[in-house]
Amino acid sequence: MTAFAKDHPEFTLRPVAEIWADTIGRLAEGAPAPTADRMLQLTPAGHATDGFFVAVLERAAEEIKDEPA
Repeated sequence: MTAFAKDHPEFTLRPVAEIWADTIGRLAEGAPAPTADRMLQLTPAGHATDGFFVAVLERAAEEIKDEPA
């Protein structure tokens, strides 16, 4: 992740909890996203699930330059 961010400054890392709230909402138990961190990592040992890694990257909008008339 660090190497990608270094090589691609046009991307910003969005907080997983923010995206989770906007798209999924709350878990069945009423809890918010399973992490407050910027990235989410689930492991078989820690979460009794398959392994998952989630990072939400957003690309900055490209600037549109006016063509000379």
